[in-house]
Amino acid sequence: MSGEKYIDVNGIKICYEDSGEGKLPIIFIHGFPFDKSMWESQVQFLKNFQRVIHYDIRGYGKSTGGNQPASISIYADDLILLMEALQI
Repeated sequence: MSGEKYIDVNGIKICYEDSGEGKLPIIFIHGFPFDKSMWESQVQFLKNFQRVIHYDIRGYGKSTGGNQPASISIYADDLILLMEALQI
């Protein structure tokens, strides 16, 4: 699996990439004010022997922002729903 993909979770569209192989992935979460591209070097290395996922949190990169105010709680909910959608 690889390449940019989109998935609807929690009322927004999340942009993510899923690369490499394995049942239990490493998931990279970027910080403010970046996007998923900040992890590209790590992903390029790790995808050779591990499944890796990196995504744009709501309102950053290519993910939509939604109507709810930003909070750690809403970012956590988004991540849980993303993981559920990807069957992790």
